[in-house]
Amino acid sequence: MFVPGLDVGKSERYACLLQVHGPGSLTRIGGVKTVANTAKGHEQLVVWLAKSVAVREDLSVVMESTSVYWERGAMTLHDAGYAVSVVNAAQIKFFAKSTLRRGKTDKLDAEMIARYGAVMQPARWLPPEADLVELRALLHARGTIVELLTLEAGRHDAMDHQYQLHSKAVGFCEARQKLLEQQ
Repeated sequence: MFVPGLDVGKSERYACLLQVHGPGSLTRIGGVKTVANTAKGHEQLVVWLAKSVAVREDLSVVMESTSVYWERGAMTLHDAGYAVSVVNAAQIKFFAKSTLRRGKTDKLDAEMIARYGAVMQPARWLPPEADLVELRALLHARGTIVELLTLEAGRHDAMDHQYQLHSKAVGFCEARQKLLEQQ
């Protein structure tokens, strides 16, 4: 079995490939591959995996869920037929602590994610339905609007307590509140 670990960043991702021979027996295959976190970089990663491992079914990609920066890469790998596991970064962090690993670089993180995948064998990730993706986006947008409304209400309240009221500033604040309420 082969386990590539992907350390996901905003602009780059680092991949480390391990071969699992048995419990506790791992071999690193080659160096750490670095690709851009772009569509072209994701395709380069697919090509690199295809060249590195002869049997696709014998490979399980493990990556951390870093904000939204993991999503496109996970979809690209899934669409290419690879088994993908997306793991909370805190799980990787605590796994690394349990191994007494002290160093912290993107390359070391990629290897640690691969080791986590080899030992813990996390559940396979499947893409969510389109309706669920839309619902999540709308809920996120709503949460942002509610947060901004609360912020503007606080600003308006603070303006009401100023020694000298500035009508233009109050007007701007009220206009922003109306816009947010409409949204």
